[in-house]
Amino acid sequence: MPRLIAKSSVLYQSRMYSPGDPLPANDPVMRDAWLEAGTAVLADDTEEAAEGNGMPALDKDMKLAALQQIAVSYGVDASKMQKKADVIAAIQAAIVSQ
Repeated sequence: MPRLIAKSSVLYQSRMYSPGDPLPANDPVMRDAWLEAGTAVLADDTEEAAEGNGMPALDKDMKLAALQQIAVSYGVDASKMQKKADVIAAIQAAIVSQ
């Protein structure tokens, strides 16, 4: 079943979803609105979502060094970051600010 992936930051039910985060797809009205506005994409997995919006597939299962290399390509110095979640957040922030 396709998943709904945020292409940009989305605030829904008091929760902020970042680019690349899965969105709740149980509300058909919101799902259709996000898709129509281009703030979300349907994908079978994160990699397909990344291909559809130009965003790298960021996965917490990736090695820290791989995430740090992706960060460099977005102009983010993540060399001192030791948590994968911090590196992913920095990359997503760089993408949103572009």
